[in-house]
Amino acid sequence: MPAGSNWKSAVYRRVQEEVKADRGLTIGRMVELGRVFRSGFYRFDGAESGPDRDMKLRDAIQRRSPWNDPAMVVLASPN
Repeated sequence: MPAGSNWKSAVYRRVQEEVKADRGLTIGRMVELGRVFRSGFYRFDGAESGPDRDMKLRDAIQRRSPWNDPAMVVLASPN
């Protein structure tokens, strides 16, 4: 996780809580007070970052890649 992103996640989580509680502040005002971007709030999903969600997909794509086929690697080599 990039340095400094934990506090942003905490702000976004707090804004989500306040929105659910309907305490009257607008999302725009809350992100302004939290010194984060509104667009970041809308992209924030609240899930803890863990293993890459696309890792299985990338693994499957790489396994089907012609570069993983020894015959293709021999055909493509410059020798």
